[in-house]
Amino acid sequence: MNVDWVLDPVVLTVVMGVGLMGSLALWISEKIEARAAQKTFADFRVSTEAAIQDLSARIEEMRTAPVSEPHLLRL
Repeated sequence: MNVDWVLDPVVLTVVMGVGLMGSLALWISEKIEARAAQKTFADFRVSTEAAIQDLSARIEEMRTAPVSEPHLLRL
């Protein structure tokens, strides 16, 4: 079996070029996915902080509101 074509510089260059292009495509794809994950996390953090602030405001409002039903104060 003749395998001299494997050592041909043109074949080696093409194979290495395809491998490098594949690696570059994977790297770019990973960067895009990482950026999308960062944006999703940032959006989640913002919505969570807004929910926490809303809950804090409602708790403070409940603390300052007068109790209108005195029977709730009895234990």
